[in-house]
Amino acid sequence: MDLATDRGLTTALRSRGYQLRGPAGVGASGPAWSASSPTGERVVVSVLDLELTLVERRAALERLETLRGVAHEHLVRLEDLVAVDAHRTALVSAAVEGPTVGAVAAVRPAWAPGELVTLLVPLAGALGALHSRGLAHGDLAPENVVLGPGGVPVLVDLASIVLPTGGTRGFAAARGRAGSEADVESLARLGLSLLGAEGGPLRPVLEQAVRERPGAAELAARVFAAVPPEPIEVPEAAVLTRVALSQLADPRAVDRTLPDPRARRRRRVRLVLGTVAAVALALGTAGLLPERGGGAHGRDAVSQAAVELTLRRAEVLGARDASRLTEVLVEGSPAFVADEALLASLASAEDSSAVSARVLETRRLGSSEGRELVAVTSAYRWGTTEGEPREVVLALERTASGWRVVEVLAPGEEPGLVDAARGG
Repeated sequence: MDLATDRGLTTALRSRGYQLRGPAGVGASGPAWSASSPTGERVVVSVLDLELTLVERRAALERLETLRGVAHEHLVRLEDLVAVDAHRTALVSAAVEGPTVGAVAAVRPAWAPGELVTLLVPLAGALGALHSRGLAHGDLAPENVVLGPGGVPVLVDLASIVLPTGGTRGFAAARGRAGSEADVESLARLGLSLLGAEGGPLRPVLEQAVRERPGAAELAARVFAAVPPEPIEVPEAAVLTRVALSQLADPRAVDRTLPDPRARRRRRVRLVLGTVAAVALALGTAGLLPERGGGAHGRDAVSQAAVELTLRRAEVLGARDASRLTEVLVEGSPAFVADEALLASLASAEDSSAVSARVLETRRLGSSEGRELVAVTSAYRWGTTEGEPREVVLALERTASGWRVVEVLAPGEEPGLVDAARGG
């Protein structure tokens, strides 16, 4: 995914005084972009493709016009609409600075009940504002809730309100159902996913909301009555950085489901959460230690290729250049889709601390279904902080351009259905 994917977007925005800066995330309608407004403020841009049936297009335009009249402090503000071409419109929304709920949950998977009151009640208020105008958010994924200054939650991804066919993870439209009731159920499920083992009196309230799907205001009242609110504990930036460094080399999957029929077929996507992974924007330098048991000169060609591809991937991520992903990955493969989503999820980084990667060890494991498997252990450093070394298994495929990565596996994990993931 690069700017060429959204042809004409740069020109259309520039004509209105906006300047694109880079990827900002992924929502129901596809990638979102970070940009500077004519006054120099950071904004977020997403593109709506309204090449739909006549009925669908009319409904989407009606939702868009209604959305322009909705204002709530816990719903990201729609700043502007920019026509890109006959079918596509760019939504320009305010940028909310802070980590997503998904990023914080990667550090703190279990929240105190009082913190969830502070999270859920304001979000229910934002949903109520939408529902009162006949709209639904439709994509209450943790990545679509940003904790602004002071841990104040804000719903983002306005495109999902206008085009409610897509969604991320299991929170989109409550497993396929649309409308206000599904939003309330999704919000309750979000709370349950963050609640600790005990949960106290809040757990039965949320479980009942999943079953009954009350109105947003009623859910807020029940949650507020169950437990006193308390501030949300947002981890320090250094803690988020350490997690980001670990996740850059961690092969465990974060599943995302994009059921929009216009989206390319995607299966398992290993996606580092946008706010946590912002450190990857600075990648660009890499050091190499000799391989254990033989040294760099003793590597076979396949293992050496795995090292070079690992370092080249860091260079590509550092450059934020999705057009170069094919220098490392087989286009359309699980690894390609994962890094494409990773690049789309990265917010522009203001920190200029140097980042480097070290390859500590490689081990050739043999072949499987015509692909060579190489275990690679590497560690990433950001400023003075170095993440723990992590091992992944690269499945390499010979292409006309040389060796490329087709899949990234956990040690001992079997290669997946690569052809299916590539849309075949």
